[in-house]
Amino acid sequence: MKKLLLGLSALFLLVGCETLDGNLDVRESIKLKNDDGKTVTLSPEFIENVSIKVKSKKKLELELKGHKFKFAVPKNSIPSKDGEFTLKSAQIGQPYDIHGAVDTIVTRSGSRYERETCTYQRPVTVCRPVPNGGQVCHTEFQTFYGWRDARFHVVTFDKSVAIDFFAPNSEDLKAVFNGGNISHQRVYEYQGHCF
Repeated sequence: MKKLLLGLSALFLLVGCETLDGNLDVRESIKLKNDDGKTVTLSPEFIENVSIKVKSKKKLELELKGHKFKFAVPKNSIPSKDGEFTLKSAQIGQPYDIHGAVDTIVTRSGSRYERETCTYQRPVTVCRPVPNGGQVCHTEFQTFYGWRDARFHVVTFDKSVAIDFFAPNSEDLKAVFNGGNISHQRVYEYQGHCF
């Protein structure tokens, strides 16, 4: 079964804009509506440098060859981490049914220790002269750069995606998108004081 990972980080659950890069194997000519409402015909070919952007919980965008094709997505219809889904042409606003499956592999590194840069604020007295010969002083907080000790591990999200495009209400496969992305998140176990 083809695998689809659509923009869902296990931690972010489709709340940001995420891009999945890959390719589109057009097996039979397909026609998609672009963001200008015009119909664009894609001839049978293997197209590289194709992206799917998750714009929100309800909208995906397929980008290729200078065109953007929007797909409406019913809320909660795509699994947040792993699983399959099927959406009909009428649901997504494009002339094809789609079927996909989400696959996310999550790995965790061992703990790492590092001295890292940081910023901190401290009060500083600032004085300026006044016309009568005196000066006026006040305290303001200024930002300083420093160092701190940190212990952390890295969580890696390896996402892969495949979307099958079918003629509506049939098993007539027209095109297949394959792609994915890899993202990393640093999870702190300890952060010392910045000095």
